[in-house]
Amino acid sequence: MSVEAKIDGHIDICVVRYEMINARLKRLEHIVLATAGFIIILLLGLVLKS
Repeated sequence: MSVEAKIDGHIDICVVRYEMINARLKRLEHIVLATAGFIIILLLGLVLKS
């Protein structure tokens, strides 16, 4: 197996890994934003009630 073939194989594996990482980070970002929005709305509701 040549060095070039090994590098190409490594690049292919890395592309798949980075796509998976990117998908997880995007999902985590949505969860964090939704949670932050919920907390802000909850706090605003508490402030406006009093």
